[in-house]
Amino acid sequence: MRKIVFFFFVVSLPTLAVVAPIKLLFDSNEGWESRIKLIRNAKKSINIQTFLLSNDEYGSQLIKELINKSKAGVEVKLIFDNLLSNNFVSKISRKETLDEPLEKLVAAGGKVKITNKEWRFNNLFVSNHKKMMVIDEEYIIVGGRNIDKIQFDNDNPNKFEDLDLLIQSKGLAKEMLDDFNFTFDNTKFQFTCSSNQVLITKPLPLIYEDFDFNLESDAYYLFKHSKFNKNTGSLNPKIREMIYSTENNLIISTLYLDEELYELLLTLKNKNIQVEILTNSGYNSRYPPYKFKYPRVCKKIKNNLSFVKIFNPKNSKTNHAKFIVKDNYVALVGSHNLDHNSFHRDNENAVLLFGVDFITSFKEEIKKYKNSLFVESTCN
Repeated sequence: MRKIVFFFFVVSLPTLAVVAPIKLLFDSNEGWESRIKLIRNAKKSINIQTFLLSNDEYGSQLIKELINKSKAGVEVKLIFDNLLSNNFVSKISRKETLDEPLEKLVAAGGKVKITNKEWRFNNLFVSNHKKMMVIDEEYIIVGGRNIDKIQFDNDNPNKFEDLDLLIQSKGLAKEMLDDFNFTFDNTKFQFTCSSNQVLITKPLPLIYEDFDFNLESDAYYLFKHSKFNKNTGSLNPKIREMIYSTENNLIISTLYLDEELYELLLTLKNKNIQVEILTNSGYNSRYPPYKFKYPRVCKKIKNNLSFVKIFNPKNSKTNHAKFIVKDNYVALVGSHNLDHNSFHRDNENAVLLFGVDFITSFKEEIKKYKNSLFVESTCN
């Protein structure tokens, strides 16, 4: 076990550092094309976990791509959450669901599991919020994007802007697969096929050109599991430790501005540091309670924490990216929203990244992202 000293505490990391080639996927076209490219080039295995699998052209294309690979003998495993996926939402609204293409994927040899399929009082609104893709035990995509049109459609004025990491690392892939298989093996509901029909699809071409991995970083995989409001895993402690130990500057991007984050930032009040938060106003949020919550929390931060600046999208788009950059040498990218649900209820994952060169390049890309999308908040 490796230990890294963060000033007044010691962070214990469960594995040795994995030095990995990395590509930042702020661009949604790159995010989608990278997913399709990885799937088409898969030779042995495809493991995908997502919170939201939508019944739209992106969800349909993903399943068709998986059917092709499953028919070609590639092991395919897919996990998605029942809470907001269109399979569940569509059934309530009596619209077409993804049941038929999912059945065809299973008939072709793929395995599909759905988390939170059986609701109970103690897991109501608890979600398996992780997002990951692991291909051939080597190539990884991890970050904030779901399989949903609003994440990838550039023509949508309400598009969710986001960030994924594309990583090549057998060591990191092993850590992620251990977590993926834990979820897969402990999820009871397995999608089954009610017919013997298999979707006939035209073989799709392989894409052999290499990925442009332009960055490199020490990387660690982190996760948290929640059950009956008890958390396991190292992700929550690492997030708190990163924030508590900030010495100079902190950049946070999150979907929601939450009391939980305010309490964490309050510990930095007597330090001479600068904090920037990229988040959404009530106007940018599709979650009605947040429209009332945001002005209160925003004003509380502005009134009590003068070292914090808050930025919101300057149009109707939504910031869905989830990352933290601390000082000039450590960052975290993943699914965690730094809100009550992410800390206490949902299952989350992220990658912890070290290295001055990587952080310098990451900050340059964040600056472009911020300048193109955000203005300083008025707390409305």
